[in-house]
Amino acid sequence: MHGVAARGSGVCAIVSLSALLALAGCETKDQRLFGEWQEGCSSGDLDKCANLGESYAKGIGVAPDPAKAVNVYRDACGREGARACMLLGDAYASGTGIGKSTERASQFLGKACDAGEEEACVHACDLLSEAVRCLRVGVLSSKGAKDPKRAATFFRKACDNGHPLGCRELGMMYRDGLGMDRDVDKATQFLKRSDELLRTACSGASKPDYCDM
Repeated sequence: MHGVAARGSGVCAIVSLSALLALAGCETKDQRLFGEWQEGCSSGDLDKCANLGESYAKGIGVAPDPAKAVNVYRDACGREGARACMLLGDAYASGTGIGKSTERASQFLGKACDAGEEEACVHACDLLSEAVRCLRVGVLSSKGAKDPKRAATFFRKACDNGHPLGCRELGMMYRDGLGMDRDVDKATQFLKRSDELLRTACSGASKPDYCDM
């Protein structure tokens, strides 16, 4: 009987800490999630890698380690993980876990936005005041999600940041009463602003693509 107990103790000694916590019912929900994300990321699930990076950034089931979070994001972004690129851009924008860099933030948020991560477009608009990203969210909201109030909000941000198409779209929404009360004066104001910005942008030697529209 003593020999069996001794052999049992030996087996227990090689059981991992996480397994012991699970067996004892001591593992928290956050620790379980961290383990799932770690396993999924190791298996090539890039969304799980983004979650794993966030767990390090926020201390979910593990001690906070923003620098390690950045490394996880960077690796997954390099493998075309759009959400990881967005989180890497956010880290650069705030300087969390890495040196603050607006240029790098724009690079990675833009990559995620172009890959279809709409939240990244929102972040690029709100954190970096990138007019073209504001415009994209406006278009997605008006054409895809059919949310005219949200579309108007982002068209206004695009206009405020100097994009003529944001002003034009907002002006037409006021003209047609789409998602807001019809207001001819405001429609005229924003359409006039659009024309002014278009003339300025399209008068130089290097013209934006929208000048041909």
